[in-house]
Amino acid sequence: RVFEPFQQEDTSESRKYEGIGLGLAIVSEVVRLHGGTVDVNSVQDKGTTFIVSLPYKPGKNAGGGGSNVGKPPLTSAPKQPRASRPSLWLGPPNLLPPMPVAAGVAPAAGAAAPAAAAPAPAPAGGQACTTVAVPSGVPTGRKVPEVRRDGPRVIMSVDDDHINQEVMRSVLEPCGFKIIVCMNGTECLEHFQEDGAEIPDLILLDLMMPGLNGFDVLEEQRKTYPPELMPIILVSAKNQAASVVKGLELGCNDWIHKPFDRQELIARVNAHLRLRDVVLGYECLVSAPGGGGA
Repeated sequence: RVFEPFQQEDTSESRKYEGIGLGLAIVSEVVRLHGGTVDVNSVQDKGTTFIVSLPYKPGKNAGGGGSNVGKPPLTSAPKQPRASRPSLWLGPPNLLPPMPVAAGVAPAAGAAAPAAAAPAPAPAGGQACTTVAVPSGVPTGRKVPEVRRDGPRVIMSVDDDHINQEVMRSVLEPCGFKIIVCMNGTECLEHFQEDGAEIPDLILLDLMMPGLNGFDVLEEQRKTYPPELMPIILVSAKNQAASVVKGLELGCNDWIHKPFDRQELIARVNAHLRLRDVVLGYECLVSAPGGGGA
């Protein structure tokens, strides 16, 4: 189990210790791709030893078999691409379509330029709306995010594991998203309380974290931001039905299981952002002069 991603001994939502995460899963995958093996010996209260074994094949001239002076340099046949199994921590590496790039973000040097993304549609009615009226049914005191008309969409990733954060960044940033990283639930809530803090368009929230768990953060956020205006997607290796039901009852918009598929994550994020745009666009329209609002 130690080489499987996201394994947890403590499966409580407010665990005090981190799980295995992705580190050993990455080591195992890299060693396997090199034709090697990883063995582990562990003794309780004494320690753990990991042994990495890699194949070694001496070169033709190894062992002092004569001088190379005057001999043509050795050449090797072109390497054939190695067929590999799907990555365990990101789901199967399906052929992804060209990823859209946000305006003003240049592709990496030497990389082929991906197809340009279609600009996000303006809110309904084409009004230059920056604030909107509180939708009917939303309790007084709740905040309504501003309509983001310029720049990339902003995603907040809340996870106490640094590797998981790098995975999220590597998946979402090439699609043109800007990422706000919060390493725990307290840091997430404090961000929203800061003056002038950038409010994200969507939150990807880990469930099992030390201190405030994902349910705690979700419940607190829903006191201020309703689901239709602040999508929150719980991302967790815990897939028991009772946990999923509890998350939905507390107001999460969706649930993604770890390990996740890259295409599925991007598709779900875009779907919830489109739904949010519909609500914000409607409120912008009805609150505009002559738009039919109260």
